[in-house]
Amino acid sequence: MMGERGRVCRRCAIKQRLHIRQALATGALLITILLAACGGSGGDRRAPPIPTRIPPTPTLRSTALPEVTEAPAIGAPERPITVWLALPEDQVTSDVGQLGRELQRQLSDETGLTFTVTFTDENTALAELCGGAPSLAWTSAFTYAAARRQCEVEPLLAAKRGRAPTFEIGQTSEIVGRADITALAQLAGQTFCRSTQQDMTAAWVIPALLMGSQGVNPFIELDAVRDYEDDQALVRALYDGECAAAALRAGDFEKALRAVARTAQTAEEQLPNYDELTEALHIISPAGDTAAPTDSSQWAGIPAGVIPYEALVAAPASALPQTLRDSAESVITAFFTDRIDGATRAKRLLAADGVFAVEARHYRSFLAMLSDAGWDMAFTR
Repeated sequence: MMGERGRVCRRCAIKQRLHIRQALATGALLITILLAACGGSGGDRRAPPIPTRIPPTPTLRSTALPEVTEAPAIGAPERPITVWLALPEDQVTSDVGQLGRELQRQLSDETGLTFTVTFTDENTALAELCGGAPSLAWTSAFTYAAARRQCEVEPLLAAKRGRAPTFEIGQTSEIVGRADITALAQLAGQTFCRSTQQDMTAAWVIPALLMGSQGVNPFIELDAVRDYEDDQALVRALYDGECAAAALRAGDFEKALRAVARTAQTAEEQLPNYDELTEALHIISPAGDTAAPTDSSQWAGIPAGVIPYEALVAAPASALPQTLRDSAESVITAFFTDRIDGATRAKRLLAADGVFAVEARHYRSFLAMLSDAGWDMAFTR
């Protein structure tokens, strides 16, 4: 009996231990589940991330633009058309100023637009022509050329000087030299001479441009430039070999040759006669034709080697519309061609003897010469 009871007690003890182990395992599992649900142990607990708040996007609503004030019409008092007269300061006298006011009044009265006539210099005229404002300018041919490069200006009228019927449109030179020099390109490394009896345009500006257009830079490729007191001294220097070439106004070379020849007849020293002079010297580059056209519509334009006189130039059509340009040109032409007062007005206001109509095509040869010579505005300053 005791043996059987002992075996029963051992079986009860084993079952009791199994129940305890199951209870412990179940408790551990519950604790693990609870810890996982709470984010782990207390030392590693982290707050759940909070999503970034996105503010609501406002609904855009159209806003009326501020009203833009329209620009005054061209020719209105607030936006006058300006005529710039580029004249030397010593030429702007009180009488000239009065003529400027008369021109301004006639332009305004006959077109119904507001004009102003203002005296200025070449640099200002250039800036105004290409500055976008409605304007016209009376300028040198060089300023016209510079403006043409910068913007699409248009020449309208040009000055002529002299007496009818032999008006001239500009200045020219004949380049003369030793008989062995037959082309301007041969002047590289040679000595060029000038007469103080000639104006600077004839004696230097024109020949420098012509030399430059033939590939000889007159500022760096000539051996020397010498000045002489008059045309006769210049011819003698050419004959004596002191100079290779020189430039004079058309016809002055022949006059100087004859003057030296006459001096030779009475001089005590040995001087060349006319035949000896003409055998040793000749015209290398003839002077251009400066005769004013009788009908500019049939005129081919300014010949090669001629620097034209001043011109009335209009700003581009974007600044001064064609219709307004034509109206202004018509009034200005009438002002300077009036049968009674026109010639006097041109003489006093423009230092010219008249004006005639021109177009851009008339300046092709002149512009080509400047381009070939590599000219810029500083060349003639």
